Amino acid sequence: MNFIPHVFALALAASALFPVASAKTHFEQSVYLYNTAYDPDLNGRGGAGTGKWEKYRQWLGVASLGAEADPGYSDWYDCCQHVGWNSPWAAMQQRKGTALPTVILGIGQMPWDPEKNATWEQKLAWENKQWQLEADKDPVLMDHFANYAKEVTSLGFKKVVIRLGYEFDGGWNPFGNLNVMKNMPGNYISTWRNIVNVMRANDPNHLLTFCWNPTDAIVQVDSRTFYPGDEWVDYIAIDTYDFAYNNLYPVGTTEPTQEQRDRVWFTAELPRINKFADFARMHKKPMIIGEWGLWQLNDKSHPSGGDNTSYIQRMFDWMSDPSNNVAIECYFESPADGNSSLSGVFGKTTFPNSAALYQKLFSDCSK
Repeated sequence: MNFIPHVFALALAASALFPVASAKTHFEQSVYLYNTAYDPDLNGRGGAGTGKWEKYRQWLGVASLGAEADPGYSDWYDCCQHVGWNSPWAAMQQRKGTALPTVILGIGQMPWDPEKNATWEQKLAWENKQWQLEADKDPVLMDHFANYAKEVTSLGFKKVVIRLGYEFDGGWNPFGNLNVMKNMPGNYISTWRNIVNVMRANDPNHLLTFCWNPTDAIVQVDSRTFYPGDEWVDYIAIDTYDFAYNNLYPVGTTEPTQEQRDRVWFTAELPRINKFADFARMHKKPMIIGEWGLWQLNDKSHPSGGDNTSYIQRMFDWMSDPSNNVAIECYFESPADGNSSLSGVFGKTTFPNSAALYQKLFSDCSK
């Protein structure tokens, strides 16, 4: 038996095959470029600033486009003590003015365990210790975050969203093993509040806002129980991709059928993002889509929908719905963890149909 009523299924299939562009909306658009390693011309030849960000903006055809970047994790310096290799975004923001309205800077809540030969148990013990120190407002560690805030001012940034400890509910980040940490979620919440307080205290020009950004699913912990409180959060964000955690997509190089894509959207993807939209509404916070995008086929750990135009259309429609209160969306363009690139600035896209639709739908959003 089909997973949805027959008549409804036909209507969904028709809308997927013949998408109709929604009314233009006014959420801020941004592009995820990972870090300056993926924008080698960020400083600009002759001050022009002709890197990947500018090429993407021209490809999309928008007057205004934000940017998002992440830090490294090798040590405190690299993770959250200094703006470091993302500092050129400040000069770019000064040069471009309103064309680059917001820079989203992801920073960690701690780096990787510095002991290279540590066992897994030793690494977890190190993380546990750092969480406790930060929860207790250790002055040395708090100074790292204070210094980061000071550098944002001294470098000349205009507007910055701090994406603090993004995707904290999964174990792929050094601050993401919360399911095996002690005194949780209490230590997490205390740590977040301490960091935000110290960064705000060292942000005289009020350049910083703070984005609480789990994934879009319960990975290792129920992230909603780790919410730090409305006073310390400016945006609620999620990261969402067109792959199914529950293997609803097949692994392979063949494009899924539209029925498979519909099944994933209605039974997996839409319920996950709606869950966080409801959570954001309850807390009266605007949303940021911190990362979103398609995903390459034949990824055994992330079976995906391939060149899925219905996903692009549905995400656009969902973000355009005023009730979801999306403030900023950020497409994951960099070929970092996987391939979701649309524009061709990192090489020929493997999603030509979706790229054309994305360009059509999103080209006027910021005008």
